[in-house]
Amino acid sequence: VITYTDATTDTFYYMISQQGTKGDTGIGISIIVETYQKHSSGTTAPTGTWSSSIPTLDVTNKYLWTKEVITYTDTTTYVITKLIGTLGDNGRGISSVANTYQIHSSGTTAPTGTWGIAIPATTDINKYLWNREVITYTDATTDTFYYMISQQGTKGDTSTTPGPKGDVAVFAYQVLTSVALPTSPTIGVNQTPITTANVARTLAETLIPSTTYWYTTPKVSLATNEWMFQVSGTKTTDGAYTWQTQGYLSTFKVGSLSALTVNTGALTVDNVLTLGTSGKIYSSGKSWYANDTAGVFLGYDTLITDGSTANLYKFDIGSSTSYLRWSGTELKILGGSFTSSTFQTSSTGTRVHINESSSNSIRVYNGSTLTGQFGLEYSTQGASSTGIVYVTTSLCTGGRFESSYSYGFGVYGRSTSGSGIHGYSESTSTEHTGVEWLTPAGVLGWGLGIGVMGRGVIGVVGYSASINSYGVKAISGGGNGQAVYATATGTGSYGVYANGAYMGVQGMGGNYGIYGVSSGANSTGVFGRSNNTGGIGIRGEGVGATGVYGLGTWGVNGAGTTWSFYASGTGGDYGTFTGAHEGLLNKIYSVPPGTILVDNECIYKRKMSNTTFSVSPSNTPKQKGVIGVYILDSDISITPPSLLDIETGEPIENITYIKETYNLVVLNAVGEGQILVNGQGGNISKGDFICTSSQVGVGMLQDDDLVHTYTVARSREDTTFESTETKLVACIYMCG
Repeated sequence: VITYTDATTDTFYYMISQQGTKGDTGIGISIIVETYQKHSSGTTAPTGTWSSSIPTLDVTNKYLWTKEVITYTDTTTYVITKLIGTLGDNGRGISSVANTYQIHSSGTTAPTGTWGIAIPATTDINKYLWNREVITYTDATTDTFYYMISQQGTKGDTSTTPGPKGDVAVFAYQVLTSVALPTSPTIGVNQTPITTANVARTLAETLIPSTTYWYTTPKVSLATNEWMFQVSGTKTTDGAYTWQTQGYLSTFKVGSLSALTVNTGALTVDNVLTLGTSGKIYSSGKSWYANDTAGVFLGYDTLITDGSTANLYKFDIGSSTSYLRWSGTELKILGGSFTSSTFQTSSTGTRVHINESSSNSIRVYNGSTLTGQFGLEYSTQGASSTGIVYVTTSLCTGGRFESSYSYGFGVYGRSTSGSGIHGYSESTSTEHTGVEWLTPAGVLGWGLGIGVMGRGVIGVVGYSASINSYGVKAISGGGNGQAVYATATGTGSYGVYANGAYMGVQGMGGNYGIYGVSSGANSTGVFGRSNNTGGIGIRGEGVGATGVYGLGTWGVNGAGTTWSFYASGTGGDYGTFTGAHEGLLNKIYSVPPGTILVDNECIYKRKMSNTTFSVSPSNTPKQKGVIGVYILDSDISITPPSLLDIETGEPIENITYIKETYNLVVLNAVGEGQILVNGQGGNISKGDFICTSSQVGVGMLQDDDLVHTYTVARSREDTTFESTETKLVACIYMCG
């Protein structure tokens, strides 16, 4: 509308724009994954293994590189590789500090003589003490510093005033011919009486009769049977004496001890009687260990006798036919007899009895009472005790027991609350067993608890060489008993392991024929292998029950050269059937059950029937590459068989990176189950196909009834939707 100055107007109409058609869906970023690697070059990117953890740089590989993988919503990726850090040069630190010392006549100029680590004393001439400090740095350079650290002072004036005189220590002596103090002491040569009256009176009052005198000097030489006593005290400056209240024996003289015969009577020693390094005590004629002369020897023997080593402390009591000897390393007993028909280490408690009640047996007790006639018995009430222990390093038998009676037992095990026979092998070789017998009835054990229990690489081994026989035959008569019950707790161990030319394990039971539980890493509840054509690794028969029942990370693990599992029954080959894949789901994802997952990258091709991929939730409509529906995931604490090298059985090379980055995910791919869907394509009817939608991990109604490369499942129920809600619907999977 144009308005002119004369107030008139003109009006014009124009079409100036038009709304365009809706454009294509944009591409966004789905995920960014950062990994790192150290390298020796700062210009050329490394080609080794990238890790989600930042490595520690070193002098050889001082450059830190990062690889950034950007995955877009259309599953395309973009990779950026760049240098992000460099290891700096080492700093200069102190390696050591050495201090030495020297005295010198100058206090301003450092000495040039010999320095020492000990601090010397200053003299009147060299009255200055110098310190030299040498600092050595980590680059091998040094700095040296000199310090004058002390100076000897000048000598002070001589004092003209004498100090006070102190008390004087004094001693008094008396020589007697008996230990008891006499009324009139014997006065020896070179002895001077103490003439001071108060000394005599003091001694008379406190120590000795008034007629006894003490002398200020000791007698130089004592005659035989003379005893010299001594008492100590102090004498003050005013001449006063203070004495001990009890004198003591100072010296006595006897003949030579080298050939002394002493009739001591009853000798009491209140302290330690010590033999020297070559000292010994022995009876007449038995001057060395293992001497056939009857008597006693105790001491240090320098001879090689009785097969023993020289220069050891030894003991021998007895004669050549009956003795008790300690050779310094071994205790030996020979001859003699027991005072009764039974030898016992103790009458009560834990003990060993030989020939008790004339039964010609050896019995080992642990606080209990035994009855019956047995060649060797052991009874225990303790939780961890052993009846018989035999250790051998050669090819021999630890213990052998035989019974010639037709209904007798070589070994009889019976338990009312524990194990009848318990065998344990610490060897890691599969050739060694906890319990092994090769007889018509190899092992026969029964008990209210466990009839036979074996622990080790192989706890119990049964071997049968005849047709229609059994290596191990187990029968359970209890209402809830198990014929064979095995538990594996060690890494890579087996609850039951059987290798047979016809059948490895055959189990029949009213409840479970074979029941195996595995709790160890990479272990198996039940493992069976048959080496014969037409043989059966595991065969279970249950009448109205379960033939084979396995619990564990992998309840039953089949490893066959043709079929790992083969069904040949007259009914349905498999029960409720749903087949699943393993995958690797990045730990950044947390998704609910029923989420649709697609393949990303092949991680490992183990064999023709086993490949492992990384997976992620779907994010576009009709997305190809769908592999299954999420059921559960877990941390890869136990390496699954799919990530073990097919040749070595060890985890694959990059297993550490995989465990740090991914969780192990189980996803349903064929058979029956449920799937998470929304109403983007409309309501879903029974028989409709389902494909992915634009909502992450959620399916929708497929717009036709043809099977495509993006078809995920077929619905088994009618489902309606309100607004943007999602639901789990029953389906048949079609993507696996």
